[in-house]
Formats: sequence, structure tokens, C-alpha cells
Amino acid sequence: MQNHEPIIACNFGAIEPTQRNDHADIAESIFTSALEIKELTNGYAFRLPLETAILQNAITWIANERLCCPFFTFTLEVGEQFWLQLNGDGEVKEFIKSTIVDTLQQTGKLPDKEAWIIAHTPTD
Repeated sequence: MQNHEPIIACNFGAIEPTQRNDHADIAESIFTSALEIKELTNGYAFRLPLETAILQNAITWIANERLCCPFFTFTLEVGEQFWLQLNGDGEVKEFIKSTIVDTLQQTGKLPDKEAWIIAHTPTD
């Protein structure tokens, strides 16, 4: 029987080189604006300000993030509140916790974007 667990391997090379810095900046603006973080069974939910600019940034971020991190499942809930959910199978929840949640809770920001881009860009 084959294992269908996703492989947790970011491929920042899937995002055009000219868009990588913007992608990291958008991620920073989204996650540092989180008003609340909620642990879910298979991931985390981030309550974001219910503002048009944040919603547009979230959609732009998801459009690129799904290319480099196809193991994520994204859910946007927009009503009286705005929630961005990141979910996945297997070890994805721990990956979200270690790369986003823990860093936000400890420093108030995401990991250094230049180091992140370098670490996740293929060396062709």
C-alpha cells in the first residue's frame, strides 16, 4: 500500500524570482497582523483584521504559497470575522507551528525573509 502523506519540502523556486521578496513581505504583513491564533486538529487558524487590503494580500499570498508548499490546505472564512486557516496531513501541523506560530509568538514576526528565501530556493 502506498503512503499518500505529503512531503514537506518547500520549493521557493516555484515562485518567480522577481516575486519572492514581495511574497515574503506579504506573508510578513498577513501573519504579523494576526489578532488571534487558534490551534486546529490538523493546523492553525489566524484571525486577521477584517480589512480589504489584508483580504487581498491573503489571496495573493495563497496564490503563490500553494505553488511552493503544495502540502498546505488553505481556507478563508470571511463573515463578521476574517480567518485564514492553514491545514495539512501528517507533520504539516508541526511544520506550521515551528515555522510560523512559534516564531510569531516569540518574536512578533516571521523568520528572516532573506535567509528563508535562500534556504528554500533551489540551486540549479
